[in-house]
Amino acid sequence: MCEKISKVNSWLSEVFGDQPVPHFEVNTRTVDILFQLAQSSEARCRDTALLSEDLKQKASEYQAEGAHIRDVLLQGVGLSCSSVSKPASDYLSALVDNAMVLESETHHWEASCQL
Repeated sequence: MCEKISKVNSWLSEVFGDQPVPHFEVNTRTVDILFQLAQSSEARCRDTALLSEDLKQKASEYQAEGAHIRDVLLQGVGLSCSSVSKPASDYLSALVDNAMVLESETHHWEASCQL
């Protein structure tokens, strides 16, 4: 019971930050409920952190792939980045963005079909 109370107090302090932790009746039932809530909250925070890292990694991969697609498109028509006008560069960026979105949607669709 002491270990649970310690965990609950630590979690509540973390949740409330600089604000004082509200008083609560310390009994087996409330400590058990708050302990379960603390465990669920920490698990959700870990899951969210993993998801956030995964999204950052995917964004980085998509940016790299976008740069590759831009280079392939430019080489395909025999141009370099410096020889393309600003409007053409903007159109090319839009084309790359669309290609990345379509690829992302394709991967999402393929993944959902595998379920």
